[in-house]
Formats: sequence, C-alpha cells, structure tokens
Amino acid sequence: MELTPEFVRSTRESAGLTKQDAAILIGVSKRTWDSWESGFRNMPANAFKYFYFVVNGKPLELDGDDMASKINHRQIVVIFEYSNNSVEAIDSVSETNFISIETNDDGKTAVVTSLKDSGVQSHRRTEFVINDNQSTYDKLVEWKKARS
Repeated sequence: MELTPEFVRSTRESAGLTKQDAAILIGVSKRTWDSWESGFRNMPANAFKYFYFVVNGKPLELDGDDMASKINHRQIVVIFEYSNNSVEAIDSVSETNFISIETNDDGKTAVVTSLKDSGVQSHRRTEFVINDNQSTYDKLVEWKKARS
C-alpha cells in the first residue's frame, strides 16, 4: 500500500471528517492537512498511522521498504489520559517538534513542551501521568538526553 494524497483524503472521508476535523484530531493546522491532501507535502507515515488508529481503532502497517523513499519518517509518541473507564489521546509529539520534558516534584506526573504547528511559531505544554504513559515518558527522556 502506498501513502498517496488520494489515500489520505479517502481515509479522512471514510471517517466522515472534514479537513479541519482531521487536522484538529492529530494536532496540526488545516493548512498542513491541505498540503498533505494536495500532495504539496508528504504526510509523515507515523502521523498517518496515528490518524488511522484514532479513526479506525486499529493499527495500520505500511510497506516499510517502499515507503522509506517516499515518506519523511520521524518518531512520534502519543500521550493518553485515562479516566472513567475511557482512554483519550491528549497530545502527540514528534522527535522534530519536541522541546523538553520535566518531571514534576510529585514524581508521578510530567510536563512535555513541544512546538505547535499552527502557522505561527508557538509551543504547547502537556501534563500527563507517568505510569499511564511509561513508554512515552521513557522515549521523551531519551530525546532529552540525546539533545544534552
């Protein structure tokens, strides 16, 4: 399977989402989403995998070897919030937009700071429970150490 602009569009339409809804769902601007569907920019494979998982409730495997030359690969982590027997993705952070991770004094929560893709240079801070997101926390700490 090839990740083409047409496949991105048809997946969004099959989920009954507008371009704005899809952009909000994965934390990018509508302009960025438009560029992916128009083919002006390639949608990162991990961003599409996350989008696909959120709208379909199951993971998608892309053909790695064929995709490597066509898609800008980057690592992405997802932060979840668990409450009242439900799970919600509250943020996603890629290695390229990651700024920092700080563990709060309680040792149970952390705050990640990342660049926000909104057309304007800005950042966002997301607080999360470490135990609920241990592998994500570990990866963010790894990224922080790599930049030190």
